[in-house]
Amino acid sequence: MMRRTIIRYLVLTQAIVFRDVAAGVRRRFPTMNHLVTAGLMTEKELDEFDSVVSNNPKYWVPMHWLFSLIRVAKEEGKIPGEIVYVDLMEKIRQYRVQVLSLTLYDWVPVPLVYTQVVHLAVRSYFAVGLLGRQYLQPGPNRNISIDSAKTIDLYVPVMSILQFIFFVGWMKVGLNVVDNNYDKFPNLVRDQFWEDTIPEPLYTAESAQRPINPQVGSCVEL
Repeated sequence: MMRRTIIRYLVLTQAIVFRDVAAGVRRRFPTMNHLVTAGLMTEKELDEFDSVVSNNPKYWVPMHWLFSLIRVAKEEGKIPGEIVYVDLMEKIRQYRVQVLSLTLYDWVPVPLVYTQVVHLAVRSYFAVGLLGRQYLQPGPNRNISIDSAKTIDLYVPVMSILQFIFFVGWMKVGLNVVDNNYDKFPNLVRDQFWEDTIPEPLYTAESAQRPINPQVGSCVEL
């Protein structure tokens, strides 16, 4: 039974995460009670899940049960040796990280990172320009003619070279600004909410009227 429960907790974690990021899963399990009906969790487990007070999504709760269950199995001698125990915990940890990474991809819109967009835009622009700015010599049966004596960049694309230098130079300057501020942070001090169990942010009269957009899955409101 312990082995089946461990597998069920893994599937339960996946289902809870998928409910918030996948429209099909959200329609299949619109509420947590539907997970109970499907057999992914019991009524008692649902009550235990609801008893956990958190302002953030509780994706971690089934994994907490799972790690505790594995520890109990180790203490009861059902897992032979420390190597198997550590390897099992590491594999489940990797599973948890991969599943919860889906929420991060769902929260962050594309493009993901500014530097990736800049690199892609600059290189794509000059890849197209490399072909689009080539001068074509017309064939003998065509009426189009090019006066090469008056075309200064027929052999040396001067303007393209200047654009490449300027664009790549600006890109490198922007990256240096980002790199120079990497791993810099102020000294750690206790903030004004240190003594509060559940801190409440302070709002002005204007900001209190603005809608709150928490970081939740895109399918939560379906």
